[in-house]
Amino acid sequence: MTERRADDATRDVEGWLKCEFMSDKLGEVYDGTIASVTQFGIFVRLDEVYVEGLVHVTSLPSDYYHYEPEKHRLKGERSGMSYRLGDGVSVQVARVDLDDRKIDFELADEKPRPRRAPKRRSKRNDATDKPKAPSHAKGGDGGKSAGDGKSGKASEGSNSEEGGGKKRRRRGSRRR
Repeated sequence: MTERRADDATRDVEGWLKCEFMSDKLGEVYDGTIASVTQFGIFVRLDEVYVEGLVHVTSLPSDYYHYEPEKHRLKGERSGMSYRLGDGVSVQVARVDLDDRKIDFELADEKPRPRRAPKRRSKRNDATDKPKAPSHAKGGDGGKSAGDGKSGKASEGSNSEEGGGKKRRRRGSRRR
């Protein structure tokens, strides 16, 4: 019980110190990253300092925002504007409440900066693409079709002409 109370006291002091630090920075603009998305707004962690605050859903650009928990985002009904976990935003310090240990932000720019897009494979299948050569497992596999390497079955969807549809058995002892 004592350790839990000490942790709570530490968090309380940290919250107060963050609010105290930000109290003289009202109106200043900072770049940050959306750290959490909730029904009532987005929490933004500032890039320069380890401070987090709330942009309430009512202070987002004029639209009705739907919370999509599976996608971690708020999406505007009319505009289609969305605020997702990890998006970069510019915020202005709007209010600091030392008693409640809360910092409120407002968006300084209306559009979120997109996250870094993950590298994706191209989905197009041009005629210029070279056809893939059939892959075979390396090593003395006796001409077995490439499969999962355990059952000896050809992978699903492959044309196993040489085996006539029969299962192939592995020869020799299994090593582990």
